[in-house]
Amino acid sequence: MQSQNGNFFGRNLKIRLTIGKNEQLPNDSRSPSKIIFLNLTWQKKLLDLNFDASSISLNYYLCLYFKLRNIVGAPCMLVKDGKIFFKLIYWGPAASGKTTCLATLRKLTQQESREVKPIGDLTEISMASGATLYFDHGIFQSTQDPHLFYHVYTVAGQSRFGILRKKVLKGTDGLIVVFDSNSPRWDDCVNSLKELRNFIGQDLLGKIPLVVLLNKRDLPSVISVGQVKNLLRELELWSDSPKQANQNPKIYESIALYDKEINIYESFNECAHRSIEKMVEPKPTLERFSVKSSVARKPA
Repeated sequence: MQSQNGNFFGRNLKIRLTIGKNEQLPNDSRSPSKIIFLNLTWQKKLLDLNFDASSISLNYYLCLYFKLRNIVGAPCMLVKDGKIFFKLIYWGPAASGKTTCLATLRKLTQQESREVKPIGDLTEISMASGATLYFDHGIFQSTQDPHLFYHVYTVAGQSRFGILRKKVLKGTDGLIVVFDSNSPRWDDCVNSLKELRNFIGQDLLGKIPLVVLLNKRDLPSVISVGQVKNLLRELELWSDSPKQANQNPKIYESIALYDKEINIYESFNECAHRSIEKMVEPKPTLERFSVKSSVARKPA
């Protein structure tokens, strides 16, 4: 590793890592194990990063990268013991199919070769009726990089559990918003999305990647995709500007039941990729910056 400006222990922090001469950049930059990022900017602070993937594992650089982000005060997913943990949440009203989505995702990735595999059993905290009381939780590990994990949660959808939903939402890296496509449930879906926006605040799309899942598409009377897009526009969660189009939520029509499953894995995979891209997205290079490091200065 070469430090071009300042050093890790000093106040001036600018690190440059170089790509090995024999290393070929991957074609699929969206793959969790093939992320290449340059010129990270966070609140007008610059970390200029490249990697020497030919000498040390990519995972090492990811861990270094996120630890450096903690030093300059940027929010970050959990990095612990050489492992990176993303937190993804299924959000939506009661009985919209969030728990079924998570259970089907686990079954799909357990029985078929995918980019992730389940680790351990699902945790379900539910009432006697079967409705989620606090949250459901499952852990998935990347099959491409064994150091990359996803903690996937659902929230309790009933209106009286708003405080619990806010607690589960804390620290999330990506959201899958589940709509119940059954037309009579429209108002419940609207209220759920409004609550989410109120919890996150303005510029939700700029803070957390969002994927929308229109579940139960096998029902006879369902809401339309256009109807959902109009709601997203109304809540400033959809932009018709070409410059911001890449932030727009991808909308999937789905069926969460395993025997009829449609787009459950695809929607999760999209959210996972967007969450990673959000953390390592390239930014324009800005001026050199100075920060107060939480690490003591290295003795001369």
